[in-house]
Formats: sequence, C-alpha cells, structure tokens
Amino acid sequence: MKTITHRQLAILRRILVPEVLNKLPETEQQEIRTLISEEGEGNHFRLFVDGAANLHLKAAGIGGHINKGSEEIYSFAEFVGHKTNNEAEYLALIRGIKMAQDLNITSLKIFADSELIVRQINGKYKVKHPNMIPLYHQVKKIVNHFSEWSIQHIPREKNSRADELSKEGLKKGIRT
Repeated sequence: MKTITHRQLAILRRILVPEVLNKLPETEQQEIRTLISEEGEGNHFRLFVDGAANLHLKAAGIGGHINKGSEEIYSFAEFVGHKTNNEAEYLALIRGIKMAQDLNITSLKIFADSELIVRQINGKYKVKHPNMIPLYHQVKKIVNHFSEWSIQHIPREKNSRADELSKEGLKKGIRT
C-alpha cells in the first residue's frame, strides 16, 4: 500500500463518512479503517470529562481535555450556571464530544468518573429524570457521527485533570 501524507489522511477523515465506507467490500473497509485510524500505538484520541456542582451556591462548571497519545491537544473549563452535578457531567460530555467532532476526530475513547452517565450512555441504566433525557439524546446524536467511539467509567483519581478543569469552570462563575 502506498504511503500517504497527514494532509491526505485529514481529507480522507473528513469526506469518508460511515455511509460511504459501509458500501465498500469488507476487505477494503478494513484496509481504509486501518489506514485512517488514529488507534496506532500511543496515537489514539482520548477525551476525559467531568462536571462539578455546588448546589448551595447554585453554580456548576464543566471541564475536560482531549489527548492524542500522552499529549493534551485541547482542554476546556467553563461555567454552566445553575445545574445539578449530573447535568454538569452530561454538559461536559457534550462539550467534549462536540469539540472532538470539530477537530475532525473520527475515533474517540471517552472516559468519565460518573458511573451513572457512563451506564446510561452504554444502555445499562434507563434515563428517567426529565432534565437528563434531552441531554442523553443529544449525546447519542453526536456520537453517531464518529466512525468508532466508546465511553468508559474510570475512578476519580484517574480523572484528576478533568476534575481540576471542572472546578476551574465552577470558580469562573462564582467570581462573577
């Protein structure tokens, strides 16, 4: 197989939507997925997200970061107003996956320390709270644009950077 440039790979990732790729023979699909995959050794994209809420102060913040291998390529810390902790967790997830989409990332591994959110997105728990239902549907709609994605629960201590960013986002609202 001929070697292609990073620019050519970026173009392929933008134009090769799943609907087109799925029409190719299986062997060609696999060849193309391997070619354009970001899953190479230490070269995959990972999104870490977290939300923080202080119900007493009626304030919440979100934070997250996208890593490619061990390098952080994007981060965010934002105030989101009066939200519950679960709403903040969902909003952090939405913000992070939208940014991954804007960066033309096609394959994404997502990590969050909210077991509830992870289990809801993975279909293990039902989404019952009326405030959560539209957030859940928004996440499911956005992740369908990725050729591959997964979400996994991680312990809080392994999500310290996202936790730090969510608290920074919370402080932004408290200061104003």
